[in-house]
Amino acid sequence: MNLSCEPNVGLFESLDFYSFCLHLTTLISTPIHIFGMYCLLWKTPIQMSSVKWYLVTMHVWIMYFDYTWGLLVVPFFLFPAVAMYPLGVLSYIGIPAVLQVILFILAMTYINISTTSIFENRFYTLCMFSWKHNWTVCRRPWLAFNYIIVTIAMIPLGLSVPDQISSRKRVFETLPCQPRYIYEAPVFVLANDYTIHIVFVLAFVFFITIQIFIFLVFLVWNTVQQVKSKTMSSKTFEMQKKFFLTFVIQMEVPLFLFLTPLIYVLISATRNYYNQSATNIAVITASTNGIVSTLVMVFIHRSYREVVFALFRRSRIAEVSQIRVATPRSAITIVTT
Repeated sequence: MNLSCEPNVGLFESLDFYSFCLHLTTLISTPIHIFGMYCLLWKTPIQMSSVKWYLVTMHVWIMYFDYTWGLLVVPFFLFPAVAMYPLGVLSYIGIPAVLQVILFILAMTYINISTTSIFENRFYTLCMFSWKHNWTVCRRPWLAFNYIIVTIAMIPLGLSVPDQISSRKRVFETLPCQPRYIYEAPVFVLANDYTIHIVFVLAFVFFITIQIFIFLVFLVWNTVQQVKSKTMSSKTFEMQKKFFLTFVIQMEVPLFLFLTPLIYVLISATRNYYNQSATNIAVITASTNGIVSTLVMVFIHRSYREVVFALFRRSRIAEVSQIRVATPRSAITIVTT
């Protein structure tokens, strides 16, 4: 660690640029999220009533994640080190950094659990099977178990935090010359290596993926059987298939946006590559995940999309009406003059 060095800090590397972009993203996302919630609560069609509150729950977690990222925590990452400098509101009110990290991680896991619950809802609503009564009893405990297990998993993550003084020194020794404000900042080191976190991520991905896969297999197989036996009409099947495809697109578009920066993080970790500008841009890009997710939801579902078009039509009609009212007045003024 060389405190006397003077690095050339560019715009994309600076704390000011980074925090401004995340705050701006949060500011832009607020009206979009409010409009998305309005659509979910008051414009969801009757055909989607069974899944309505599951979509609302997922939207709440997306909003929570966005505000955690861009306002409450605002993590300034120092990849490839497992370290960050929290710049958000929680730091100013004295919340320990480890709790901020846990809140940040929980936000991401809860979004995935809510996504799984939507697949379960489609499975439960559409599938016909002999043991459906048994699953009816287990549904709520199953969902509660998902939330409880990932929350409990945060305990070993919090307890494994290393000594901060020695770990911070080790991080600064491995990174190239940093600005003085980084050396003087309360940088938080979550771990000295990625091992426990890779295990946690892989276990969580497997935990979520296997559940979605099971629900998906049962859903596809059972609905096809119902269509063949004519217990489900082709019209109902097409309607449910359309909803399912739109939901998958709603999930996949923001996921792709989030995975792109994640690939950079993996490269940075495996290659021990440090580039603060690239890290900041990757994190800023990923922070738009909530905005993109809500916009895709609004425009991909016809009932929500029509609300947007109706607003534009009303605005256009009001504008034309003002022009028509203003034109006679202008003519009278000219004649009088």
